[in-house]
Amino acid sequence: MWGSLVKQTLKRRRPGFNERVYGVRSISDLLEEAAQRGLMTLELDERSGGYIIQLPKIEVKR
Repeated sequence: MWGSLVKQTLKRRRPGFNERVYGVRSISDLLEEAAQRGLMTLELDERSGGYIIQLPKIEVKR
């Protein structure tokens, strides 16, 4: 998933979304914080300068 789509998706789902409410200045800062907490992995896309997001695999117990 491209990091640039995250804010667009959040704004569609919650039009009042503002990353500053979470104590960060930009969506990139929010993504970096989530990565530091182990919630995702970020890879820098050298072409666009943005992030490619990889979410961890979740094993489903049956």
